[in-house]
Amino acid sequence: MIQNEMVANIIGWVPLLVLCTLLQDLLQAALDCNETECGPRVSKCMLLKACNCSINRDSILHNNCSCCNECIQCLDKQYMQCCACVGLCNPHKEAVHLNSYVDRFDQDDEDIIVFDKVALVNKVGTTYTFPALREYSFDRRGQNMKALRRTHQETNCTVVYLDKCMSHKQCSRQCLILGASMLRWFHTGCCECIGHTCLPYGSTTARCKYCTDFDNSLILILRQYIYVRQDYSDCKFVPKLNLGFSDQLTDIVLSHQGWLQLQVETVAYIWVIRRRTELRTVAILQLRALKKIPPMITLLSLASQTIKGIANRHIANEMSLHKDSAFIQLQQHFESECKFLKMVDLFKQDPQRFQKYSLKMDTPDGPILFDYSKNIINEETMKRLFNLANSRNVLNMRQDMFSGKKINFTEGRAVLHTALRNVNNKPLTLDGQNVTDDVNNVLEHMRTFCDQVIRGTWKGYTGEAITDVVNIGIGGSDLGPLMVTEALKHYQVGPNVHFVSNIDGTHLAEVLKKIKPETTIFIIASKTFTTQETITNATSAKEWFLSKAVNPAAVAKHFVALSTNGPKVREFGIDENNMFGFWDWVGGRYSLWSAIGLSIAVHIGFDNFSQLLKGASAADEHFLNEPIEKNIPIIMALLGVLYINCFKAETHALLPYDQYLHRFAAYFQQGDMESNGKFMMRDGNRVDFPTGPIVWGEPGTNGQHAFYQLLHQGTRLVPCDFIAPVKSLNPIRQNLHHDILLSNFVAQTEALMKGKTQEEAEKELKDSGMSADKIPEILPHKVFEGNRPTNSIVLPKVSPFTLGTLIALYEHKIFVQGIIWNINSYDQWGVELGKQLAKVIQKEFEMSVECSSHDSSTNGIINFIKKEKRTNR
Repeated sequence: MIQNEMVANIIGWVPLLVLCTLLQDLLQAALDCNETECGPRVSKCMLLKACNCSINRDSILHNNCSCCNECIQCLDKQYMQCCACVGLCNPHKEAVHLNSYVDRFDQDDEDIIVFDKVALVNKVGTTYTFPALREYSFDRRGQNMKALRRTHQETNCTVVYLDKCMSHKQCSRQCLILGASMLRWFHTGCCECIGHTCLPYGSTTARCKYCTDFDNSLILILRQYIYVRQDYSDCKFVPKLNLGFSDQLTDIVLSHQGWLQLQVETVAYIWVIRRRTELRTVAILQLRALKKIPPMITLLSLASQTIKGIANRHIANEMSLHKDSAFIQLQQHFESECKFLKMVDLFKQDPQRFQKYSLKMDTPDGPILFDYSKNIINEETMKRLFNLANSRNVLNMRQDMFSGKKINFTEGRAVLHTALRNVNNKPLTLDGQNVTDDVNNVLEHMRTFCDQVIRGTWKGYTGEAITDVVNIGIGGSDLGPLMVTEALKHYQVGPNVHFVSNIDGTHLAEVLKKIKPETTIFIIASKTFTTQETITNATSAKEWFLSKAVNPAAVAKHFVALSTNGPKVREFGIDENNMFGFWDWVGGRYSLWSAIGLSIAVHIGFDNFSQLLKGASAADEHFLNEPIEKNIPIIMALLGVLYINCFKAETHALLPYDQYLHRFAAYFQQGDMESNGKFMMRDGNRVDFPTGPIVWGEPGTNGQHAFYQLLHQGTRLVPCDFIAPVKSLNPIRQNLHHDILLSNFVAQTEALMKGKTQEEAEKELKDSGMSADKIPEILPHKVFEGNRPTNSIVLPKVSPFTLGTLIALYEHKIFVQGIIWNINSYDQWGVELGKQLAKVIQKEFEMSVECSSHDSSTNGIINFIKKEKRTNR
């Protein structure tokens, strides 16, 4: 009884409460929405620095902004109070709350679904139900507020908070799908969908599961910011700070009077929240620019020391993978569904599975097929993997790489191997230098050299033409050129090419046995011309050469350098005209596209080398422009993350069914393992999850008779990439050899997927004539569990173009995985420690006394070797 009376009393107050609120809104509208008053207030803080801040371009660049945070908070406060009044905010149908926007959908109540009964709700958000009066929102400026029916006031209010952060537009779309009547979009990016029994507009408290509220360290960062000068004598276009959002913004200019003229209808700015080392975007606000707006130079030039750091760090998602809500959702899906999937069943259930999970990429030689249908995935798996890519900021970091941002932050370098195959000559400036022109100059130098050698106009010291080229390098200066020259041996038009990399003298000695000094050119590949292995081998090769040629001047005709160290090159005796440069933004394991590829170009001809670059450029365009759902390298990377971080696979096999590609796996051992074999995240914290896989493989069918036993019946899950060309370059016996090869290629992927059941194995044994008493003994060993994942990559043929495409796709896959794991894929500090210790131990080998400066094992090995070297046997 008492409770009913209380409810009745409360309900009785509701009309008065609503009336008071409407009066308050009208009064507030009169007070707040005064353009004459509000315009100067906004302008005063933004342009005249009412917050006592000194923020300009110089203070930002030199990190001496006097009180940036305080000014930002002041600007925020002024904005919230006045921006709607002067027309800077998007118009809304309903009120504007201090920390959120609200909208009402134009639907009749009778047509609205009660969304707390919709099954979709529990998948995307969290439902709260409370008495409608309990959290009534006292929003302002509610001129268009609809009259409320009494029945609504007597019921509970149900709202749904969507789990993920999202834009206002996305919030509106999602709430409409769920059948909400209203929405509240918080400036944090939290979206509240409001049921039709609620008073307007639900709860004013943000409760989104993975989208938290602001704290006191808000930082305003601009999608575009003005290039402010002390004198405003000429117009400056606004440089863009691309944060990965799709809205189109045009240029903003400064007039000669120093007043900002907004030539765009909308500009955007983004709130970024910093908690410890975590940095993430939490909301997007839209500002509408009118013709008569107070100057806002300060707003558009606003930055801080933290913003400058952000620009240099190129915001990856620095949250640990295990703390990322998208990965948590992927793990939940894995535990509840994905790990129980059986590919055999998936193919039976969906006859169109191949069409759904395969992509084609056109090339001049024919289409490349990428089939990923034989993976342990369904639509929900891929959806969550795509969400993970978005959460980890893959697209934004992709843009940073292509635009020359210094994403290799530990070495302060850009990562621009893509600029080496920029066949469309798109302008690209780095540190004030036109990179495209520099690359083209080196390529033209390479073309001239290759033409001279191939045509025979480059003569040795005896006047004979060149028949052999020896590439002396190590790591990226060896593995890439070696793999490509082997893969494209069919296209040889120039001299034979040999490779020396190992410091083991045997490697050099065996190559020298095959060549003549009179007809050989040595290519010395070392950026600094100080790499120990390379310079030791080069010096030994020069000694061998001079033992035959005698005259030191002959070195100039037989040695060329791939380096940037002119003095060291001259000191070695090489003519600087025969020095081919490259840049510190070219990582060693991504350098075959540069002058490091000179041995490739001289072997297959520069025109074929150009096709190699064009093929890689086609992969770049695909990676850069295709959406995530159709992006081959992104899908390859995401599948790898699924197996490494959910299925706990430790290795990845590359299995090319073409003998020309026999060095492909070895090449990407370096490409993948040196790039992503890291245990430190970008923020300096140790990872708490596995990163790069162990990469290995051999060409088919050799591998089938070596390690496929483990793939089929071993205890470890090994995801595999099968690679094969449709056409053979050597169609022996009317393609009989290649037909057998392709049959094995296809059969192995099917066998790994299907396996062999006990029933099938038993029938097979019976059909073979095995006695009934013997079958139980053999049967368990004939069972194949199957469900082993594979990708199939089918090339039209192995050509310079398709090979370039294939290599670049794998490069981008490695990049994407590094971003998802939040590691720097472009340094390689792990190779340094052993080299440093080797220099110490080398000196200890020269000492006559026993070594005792290391641990007992290291001392013991050193002393054993020293003793045995002195023994004459």
